[in-house]
Amino acid sequence: ETSSRNSEVIHAGIYYPNDSIKTRVCIEGRKMLYQLCQRRNIPHRKIGKWIFSTSKDESNYLGNLEEKCRALGVPLRRLSSREIESGEPQLRAVDAVESPETGIVDSHTFMQVLSSMVTDNGSDIALQATFVGAQKSAPGSPFMAKVKLADGSTVDIM
Repeated sequence: ETSSRNSEVIHAGIYYPNDSIKTRVCIEGRKMLYQLCQRRNIPHRKIGKWIFSTSKDESNYLGNLEEKCRALGVPLRRLSSREIESGEPQLRAVDAVESPETGIVDSHTFMQVLSSMVTDNGSDIALQATFVGAQKSAPGSPFMAKVKLADGSTVDIM
């Protein structure tokens, strides 16, 4: 998969099961990504996201989501009816919450920064290649990766 298909959304990490690896990686990854964006001047913004309900059943879901976020330590804020109406006057919501940690990132700048970080540290990038395997030749040495190129040949890269 290529980065050009990236939605550029920085997810808060609230939709997966509490004890899943996806949840932990999403929450920690979001924190690390915001830090990297700050340090490397990658364009990004915490824009937040509204999650709203149009029925009592959906409102119950929002209540469960609030409990989940509290347990995970992820901010989630219930919106007042006044906030909903002033923020989205055409929206006919029963209830709404805001996920303030949701954001967006310029994926192209992000990928350029990652590319520079890799090559500046003496490693290689193999485009249009399939990862075959990796191994260390000795403790403390870098990994050597084997990749298969588009023409079918394989090469070792560091």
